[in-house]
Amino acid sequence: MRVLFTGSSGPKVGATVAAQLARSHEIIGIDLAPGLTATHVTDIVRIDDWSLYLDGVDAIVHFAALHAP
Repeated sequence: MRVLFTGSSGPKVGATVAAQLARSHEIIGIDLAPGLTATHVTDIVRIDDWSLYLDGVDAIVHFAALHAP
């Protein structure tokens, strides 16, 4: 299964879940910040910047969020 994962570099849930999913699925990770599970650094607000990564994707897991300090 090919899964697109937003917020894949997140310090808590995002990176942990993406790493677990990568054991049995192909992960397409997108995030504003680079990280081990971010295959693409882009802003999900601009769909034109990441819609090309949707080809062949079976599911989207959305963990991208900006948290207040």
